[in-house]
Amino acid sequence: PTLMHEHLFFDLRPMHVRAAWDTDGSFANAPATPDTHARSRWDWFANLDEMVVDDEATVVEEVRRFRVAGGSLIVDCTTVGLARDPEAIRRVSEATGVHVTMGAGYYQDRCLPPAFDSLSEQAIEDEIVSNMTCT
Repeated sequence: PTLMHEHLFFDLRPMHVRAAWDTDGSFANAPATPDTHARSRWDWFANLDEMVVDDEATVVEEVRRFRVAGGSLIVDCTTVGLARDPEAIRRVSEATGVHVTMGAGYYQDRCLPPAFDSLSEQAIEDEIVSNMTCT
């Protein structure tokens, strides 16, 4: 079995939009809990804490559970600008025995690095190749 569209490590906070119903920002700034997680299913970008995964030990445990359930491959679609971590992805793959294919490229304007417009095509290509080879 393969998970075709996952994000092992990510930071979607650049995509944050405070929900109209969160008039005082208390939901946006609340720590993640089962309640915030459930509510975030309906408002994906409403809670900042729900928009980041950066704990490698937690990711390893989750991927191990996938492996125990019979999984063998994950396609990680996290792009540059969303805190993708190729080295951490490799470590998770090695620690769990699950193959991980990592995507390459960029996402929406809100997630582009500040100097993106000044990058040459060659610089973008070099970065993508570097990410894919972990060099």
